[in-house]
Amino acid sequence: MQLREYLEQQVDLEEKYYSLIDEIFDFQEFEEGDTILKTGEISDKIYFIESGIIREFSYIESESESESESESESEKIITHWILPENEWIYQVESFELGIPSKSKIKVLKKVKARSISRNKFNLVLEQDLTLSNAILAIYRRYLLQLEYRNRMHQLRKVEDRLDFFEQLHPGLSNQIPQYLIASFLNTTPSNLSKVRNRRMHKLKANNG
Repeated sequence: MQLREYLEQQVDLEEKYYSLIDEIFDFQEFEEGDTILKTGEISDKIYFIESGIIREFSYIESESESESESESESEKIITHWILPENEWIYQVESFELGIPSKSKIKVLKKVKARSISRNKFNLVLEQDLTLSNAILAIYRRYLLQLEYRNRMHQLRKVEDRLDFFEQLHPGLSNQIPQYLIASFLNTTPSNLSKVRNRRMHKLKANNG
């Protein structure tokens, strides 16, 4: 979904504002494996994902910044977000406070995005009330993401966390490696595999 389509669903704006939004939001494309934000950099852009998949994560047992990842590395990282199209992504603490990011944002599947810099973002908030209200929709959406993620991680069973994740982003779990889903659900790949197998057997039994 393009940014304009998304905003049309969120707010009611005159045509002149959509033209202005086109001017202040840049078009950007990233290939699979590209790093959008490195650990230690300042997060100075907000991205709207028009297509593709993005992941935010941080290392918890290793200071390695190796670009090559495998299932064995899943125990060394914690995944904060796995986000598909029609979602917003930026490192909140770094963006708001202007401090180095403690996490990393990387592309899982080729991304087309619109981005707005921190300077332009703040300028719009200061100068135009109508656009300020529209941009508040961005914050509301991101706050909802935070709420949903917190709610998911409050669930004790991995089965329930997996169900919540799949309801939140239907079809997404089939597009990314299992070890990344396990990292996001705070479990191991082997345990996630067992959970999925149990669910499959239960489904077959119910349908049989």
